[in-house]
Amino acid sequence: MRTIIIALMLVLTLAACGTKDDSVESPMPDAEAAEQTATPAPVPSSNDQNLKSTNTLKDEIPDGPVGTLQLADGSTIVISELIKLDKYYLYMSGKLNGRSSTVVSFTRFTDFMKFEAFIFKDQHNFIVTTKKGKELIFMDARIYLGSDSADTYSFYTVDDNLDRQLVTVKKSNVATIKLH
Repeated sequence: MRTIIIALMLVLTLAACGTKDDSVESPMPDAEAAEQTATPAPVPSSNDQNLKSTNTLKDEIPDGPVGTLQLADGSTIVISELIKLDKYYLYMSGKLNGRSSTVVSFTRFTDFMKFEAFIFKDQHNFIVTTKKGKELIFMDARIYLGSDSADTYSFYTVDDNLDRQLVTVKKSNVATIKLH
């Protein structure tokens, strides 16, 4: 028992000595000391505490179509605009390369556009290719694009009159989504 108490006291003493600052403070000249005592330290105002960062990331979306969706019957639909789900352009979850459970979600359009294509084997198994030539194989996965529905994707396209039109397609009918 005494050994434990002595060991604990030794550990506490070493910890206390380790945090002590051994550096020597340089003396302050008399003129500077008089200035510091004469001018009080600035007190932060309530406005200073409410300041927010001015560094904001701008999500730049280029003009023109975003991509092309090819259906299983061979027809294609041009995607002119994506719909955000809350703050995400895309949300995927599933087993990446059959090994680890992975979640991918993009809040910026430029990050989303680093993908090249989504190739669907079926509704829950697909391959994602990147513009750098990598393949990401997702199995037992869920992907949400423009809709929080488990069965559909939604996005905007432009009709013959150049009017923006909402399109919803069943996930089971989609073969590929190619991004530009």
